[in-house]
Amino acid sequence: MEVPRNGSQLLAQVQPHGFISDRVFQIVYYYVLTTFAHMAIQIFGIATNVLNIFIFSRIGGSDGITVSLLALSVADFLYLIFVLILTSLTILMKFSSLEPSVSFPFLGFLIVWYGNVSIDSSMAITVFIALQKCACVAIPLVFQNAFTRSRCVVVLLTIFAMMFLSYLPMNISHRIQPRFNPLTNRTELVYKSAPHFAALMSFYLVFNRTVLPVISLTTVIVCLLILTVKLEQSARFRSNMKSNYSAARAQPEASGTKSTSGKTGNVTDRKEIYVIKTVAFVSAIFIGCYIPYIEYPVEDFSR
Repeated sequence: MEVPRNGSQLLAQVQPHGFISDRVFQIVYYYVLTTFAHMAIQIFGIATNVLNIFIFSRIGGSDGITVSLLALSVADFLYLIFVLILTSLTILMKFSSLEPSVSFPFLGFLIVWYGNVSIDSSMAITVFIALQKCACVAIPLVFQNAFTRSRCVVVLLTIFAMMFLSYLPMNISHRIQPRFNPLTNRTELVYKSAPHFAALMSFYLVFNRTVLPVISLTTVIVCLLILTVKLEQSARFRSNMKSNYSAARAQPEASGTKSTSGKTGNVTDRKEIYVIKTVAFVSAIFIGCYIPYIEYPVEDFSR
């Protein structure tokens, strides 16, 4: 079946069949939901990451965690920008009659690799943040002063550089060649794959889409388990300390002096439980979002 080039042609082919036609279903599902709905989500994500960048910048990045969260927001922001560009190209390709010299699918094929650099950087930064928190909670005496601001900046810059270099062979292998299109009577610029493109794609699928996500997910899960156990142990320790000193707290209460240590301890315990739930929630989102991304096939925009 021939696919129409724009929305008017698509609507012209709609034929009523029963309650709703198949073409109307394709318009609603593939174009409205998978295109415009995705764009709305991407714009919302860009806005929230801009807000995060502003907040972490105002904080000043005095510690390693703040700097890491700032870098994570920057990586997510760049990824959403590239994805938004891809979505915009998809909308132009489906709903416009533009015929540029360079096809929209080819432009999307070039842009998608830079988006992958950002998403892999975000993945590695998330692992680094999990390792920081896990080490500081599990072995505080050893790692209390290990993750300084300057060291974290060096690690984060190294992560960005390594991810960029891992995609560099793929990015420099793209070729463009002119080709005459007799249908439009124009010369167009088309994509020509390099001879070693298949080997580069194999490396990409094995390392970037399999090895790196599996190692990242495994590390985050292990860090989450260790962090949860340590925080629960800390909560039980504080609870036992409050029980041991219950008599000491009762004496000032009997003399008419109010003691706030119990309230302070309860607040501390509630904060620890809240931290556990927050870390578990964030880790669950990370795991749920990245598991489908393992060995996700790249659409061949070069055709």
